[in-house]
Amino acid sequence: MRNRRMFFVALLTLALATLASAQKPNFSGTWKLDGAKSDFGPQPVPDNMTMKVAHDDPKLKVAQSGPQGDSEMNFTTDGKEVTNSMNGMDVKGVAKWEGETIVVNNKLDLGGTEVSFKQVYSLGDGGKVLTSNVHIVSPQGEFDMKMVFNKQ
Repeated sequence: MRNRRMFFVALLTLALATLASAQKPNFSGTWKLDGAKSDFGPQPVPDNMTMKVAHDDPKLKVAQSGPQGDSEMNFTTDGKEVTNSMNGMDVKGVAKWEGETIVVNNKLDLGGTEVSFKQVYSLGDGGKVLTSNVHIVSPQGEFDMKMVFNKQ
């Protein structure tokens, strides 16, 4: 009986160690928009867009460059609220892990009118494809966008 108990304790310890060492994906890299696989909802797909991600968990920095200019957002994936600036306006955001995806919820106050956007980042094709699914809620209504990026 004692040997059986020791076996189960050892097995449980091994299982817990395996779970603890399981690493979440790293989103770092330079990414280029794949317009053919992307869907910008009511907006036209831009001809060119790049995204640079620096991910040293829990730190996450996302810099985008495209036809509407450049932007940079900094988050932590531990669920703490941060404030970023976008076009001179404060954007409050919270990023957290949900499985192997990073979910970022942002809110922007436009003088009493709120715009929110939920962005879900996921990796595919062995880390070569980054997909960003965005749900936007604004006074003009709700819409979804899907941006697919290829690692450079």
